[in-house]
Amino acid sequence: MDKNDLRKKMLNQLAEMPLAERQAQEEILYQKLKDQLTQQQVKKLGFYWGRAPEIDTAWMIKELNHLAIEIYLPRVEKQRQLSFRKFMGEDQLVSSKMGIMEPAKEIAEGSVADLDLLIVPGLAYQASGFRLGYGGGYYDRVLLAHPKLATLSLAFDFQLCQQEAWPVEDHDQAVDQLIVARKGEGLHENHK
Repeated sequence: MDKNDLRKKMLNQLAEMPLAERQAQEEILYQKLKDQLTQQQVKKLGFYWGRAPEIDTAWMIKELNHLAIEIYLPRVEKQRQLSFRKFMGEDQLVSSKMGIMEPAKEIAEGSVADLDLLIVPGLAYQASGFRLGYGGGYYDRVLLAHPKLATLSLAFDFQLCQQEAWPVEDHDQAVDQLIVARKGEGLHENHK
């Protein structure tokens, strides 16, 4: 399957996911993420403000911010580069040309090298950590410039693809870890 077809397929599956199932799986992702952040003693976290139909990260960011973790969100700069700026509250976010919420340009830029962990968005993932995003290469450029930066992605189980689901190109950068919520995980039925 070519990359654009796979992107469309994943966006459709994300959009069609039942709300109750989505919320339950997002809660599982959050709990797993929180455990991972504690284990790794993360103090400075690069994250992204998801947009529909992606995983809803907005509430996760707010929760983590209350746990004394500094959150840094990407802002698109000139020449398709990302800067990361400290999350100062939802009222300090603006909508980009692509409809993505990002920190206002007045907020000081942080250093990517100072992040303990960067959570990288994606639409599909291979077991090796290679991800399929929207095709702009923004995160690939960040990861290429910071090869020692610890990275992680959040995914629903249907976003995991066969190793050869799409061709990996020279510029593609893999993430170190995947946190996956599996369908039915954490759901308990009341048996009488």
